[in-house]
Amino acid sequence: MYIQFQNNFGRSDPALLDVVNLTAIAIRRLIKMAKKINAFKNMCQEDQIALLKGGCTEMMILRSALNYDVEKDMWWIPHSQESMSNIKVDVLKEAKGNLYAEHSRFIRSFDPRWRDENIILILSAIALFTPDRPKVVHNDVIKLEQNSYYYLLRRYLESVYPGCEAKSMFLKLIQKISDLHRLNNEVVGVYLNLNPSRVEPLLIEIFDLKH
Repeated sequence: MYIQFQNNFGRSDPALLDVVNLTAIAIRRLIKMAKKINAFKNMCQEDQIALLKGGCTEMMILRSALNYDVEKDMWWIPHSQESMSNIKVDVLKEAKGNLYAEHSRFIRSFDPRWRDENIILILSAIALFTPDRPKVVHNDVIKLEQNSYYYLLRRYLESVYPGCEAKSMFLKLIQKISDLHRLNNEVVGVYLNLNPSRVEPLLIEIFDLKH
């Protein structure tokens, strides 16, 4: 879904190369989505770049939660033009570190009720407008925008669930955003260990990978 790997012998498994290609496709879609948000379009170019570089993997993690099949432990790829229709989460075991365990913990603790397109979209906007990304210029403006999406999330939950349940769910989702930031650090660490010669140019740019 959103990870690329290389094994210890410098050879890439074909299945993992497919995952690499899907990563680039997913990032392009996220960039297009972000550019449709007026608040994002009105930000300076420096902040747009900083938010996309910092937030793209977190948004992909959220999307992976929506597309996760708990019983089969795999992601299904919607409307895919690729030969694959799903990806087993086991692919994360090939990453160095503890990514498979951390990701499994995150995705399995994701309440089925949160696998709601509206919730995922709002959470993605919250992840995108994170004011403490590296190289952000106007963090106060970004924080204001992020707060508006926290408010939207609370109002949406209140429109769907009873008062106490909505409030409890809102607090749990805020905690999930914190978990998302921690998982993101694991994911970025995997990208930084890649051989840039095997990575698409867009990914080299997003993750500042050097040849």
